[in-house]
Amino acid sequence: MSGTAVSVSADEDPSQNQSSKDKGKVQPSGRKFAGRIMKKKKQKKKAPPIGSARDFPCRPCVTRATKSPGYECASQDNTGAACWACAKNGHTCRPVPPGAVAAVRAFWELNRQIDDMNEDPCDAWRSAAQRAAQQLRACSAAPAPALAPRGEADGKTLEERKVAALEAIAEAARLWTQLNKLDEESVEEDEDGEDEGN
Repeated sequence: MSGTAVSVSADEDPSQNQSSKDKGKVQPSGRKFAGRIMKKKKQKKKAPPIGSARDFPCRPCVTRATKSPGYECASQDNTGAACWACAKNGHTCRPVPPGAVAAVRAFWELNRQIDDMNEDPCDAWRSAAQRAAQQLRACSAAPAPALAPRGEADGKTLEERKVAALEAIAEAARLWTQLNKLDEESVEEDEDGEDEGN
């Protein structure tokens, strides 16, 4: 035989009998997977059935309407308390704060007119949307009044507060020493009483 014969015995590994051109290539693994790993599909929550338009919007719908003219806040067609868009997105349907009701009402009327006439928003709509958004921000971001430090509430100066603190410390020290003296005297009396009894 003129050719080179390659024989594979039962003891040899067939992967070692590779020609020079096959070296460096990735060989498939000898193991088979038991099965494919399946990813669970996320179930999407169905949107609730849409109901009729509300007379007055919720706070998130006012924000949505300022970004898209003619947007309506609609109720759900079931007993859900949240509006349709909030229920669909899984958000909380929050009411408009009392301080922003007037600005939102004016904006909402202009927004309904745009929706009814299918026209582009005018400058009045834009300014009303801006006022409503400003009122909503102003009502939600109202900072709590800063509390005055305890000493300033009494109208005392820094020096007066320092003196009062030092006097309180001195009084506590005096009481402490008095208490310790009483304890020492009672211990001495107990010791004297025991000595006399013996």
